[in-house]
Amino acid sequence: MLSSFSSSGPLGKASRSLLVRPLVGLLAIAVLSGVAGSARAAPEGQLTWAVHVTLAPTWFDPAETSGIITPYMVLYAIHDAMVKPMPGNSLAPSLAETVTVSDDKLTYAMTIRQGAKFHDGTPVTAEDVKFSFERYRGAQAAQIKGRVASIETPDARHVRFKLQSPWPDFLTFYASATGAGWVVPNGAAPGTLQTRYWKDFHPAQINGQPGAEPVPEVATASGLQALALRVYVGPKDYDVLKHMNPPLHGLVNFGWMEFIADPLFHALKWLHKYIPNWGWAIVILTLVINMALFPLRISSYKTTMKMQRVGPEIKAIQERYKKYKLNDPRKAEMNKEVMAVYSREGINPAGGCFQMFLQMPIWFGLNNALRFAIEMRHARWFGWITDLSARDPYYVLPVMMGLSMYLVSKMTPMTSTDPQQQMMMKIMPITMAGIFIISPISSGLAVYILTSSLVGILQQWWLNKQHPVTAVVPAGKGGKNKK
Repeated sequence: MLSSFSSSGPLGKASRSLLVRPLVGLLAIAVLSGVAGSARAAPEGQLTWAVHVTLAPTWFDPAETSGIITPYMVLYAIHDAMVKPMPGNSLAPSLAETVTVSDDKLTYAMTIRQGAKFHDGTPVTAEDVKFSFERYRGAQAAQIKGRVASIETPDARHVRFKLQSPWPDFLTFYASATGAGWVVPNGAAPGTLQTRYWKDFHPAQINGQPGAEPVPEVATASGLQALALRVYVGPKDYDVLKHMNPPLHGLVNFGWMEFIADPLFHALKWLHKYIPNWGWAIVILTLVINMALFPLRISSYKTTMKMQRVGPEIKAIQERYKKYKLNDPRKAEMNKEVMAVYSREGINPAGGCFQMFLQMPIWFGLNNALRFAIEMRHARWFGWITDLSARDPYYVLPVMMGLSMYLVSKMTPMTSTDPQQQMMMKIMPITMAGIFIISPISSGLAVYILTSSLVGILQQWWLNKQHPVTAVVPAGKGGKNKK
């Protein structure tokens, strides 16, 4: 008795693959319409599939399939397999009409779908299936080939894989863990496959003149005819994608901080219309943002001065309760007394840090905009900064950034009298500089933080001049010399 499974789903067509140079860009496939089988109506709607990768020539040849999932997205677009993962079925027959397994689990028999053809019109045969398996030399090639004793092709539509011993994972390896199940024409040498995309032409207006443009074809279909597809392969340039029909600019994605990165990106693009250098555009954007946040800096400064005035009183309260453990209920009384002091003086404890905390999402958002926007790739500022999306090769910006942040912290009044907290505030600029040196953070972000720190130095100098910090008399010492 044989166990078997079959599929009456969409029929895919195998195609010859394309050898291209590596390309950093966006591969977007927009499915505009499909040709259904005689029993079903044509599907409606549009599907956009996009990949932002560096395309490698080996991805287009099933024989070179690597051990990562990304190349399979290319294989799905221009080839077809006997069995392959599909939504709802990880082992869906595709070019295979049926797959049967013998009782002893040593024979896997497959029947090729009637009418399956390559794009040049030649039928897909059992010899093509055998040749494609034997030609495979990608990931896990030795393991899957070592398990197969022989391949029999009794006729053009039937192929049988004979195993050395029962192997329950054969179909998993054949269908998804390797590229051995993806079919190419018999006799094709590695690296010599050619894609026949452009076979039909239709009338079109080209630069305002009547002409003809090719109708794209790929290797998948919902019936016996290929789907009609439009393919964009090129740089992920926002303006170029926006002028596509349909517009594809939504594919420029800035990650989880997009709600901040997207406005910053468009602000930079607007500034770049008037300032041709992206680095100076970042500097101007930094000035605008810092001036917009200056009222918050003033508010933070006033809060800092208030907290500095009550610092000795807070310190005295903490001294009274320091003998108790953290889990002692009397520690709650200390917190109540501290909050009572803040309430009496109208102090928001978080007010002194709000301006700094507000800058951090801007840092993350700008870093994402610089990393993911192709406009910033290899964008020169001046001197040694030749790529604002990459880190400073000589670490000059991180060092200057750390020094300027340290100077700002020295000029800013301390809100805490705790020596440990004061030391942490001094160490933080050094830590930030170290992060920029160790991590691949864009030099464009370092330009932003450095400019922001330099502006902060000027703003803090003005605040210190307008509102000088008065000396604070420690609690308990004010009336020591009185008689």
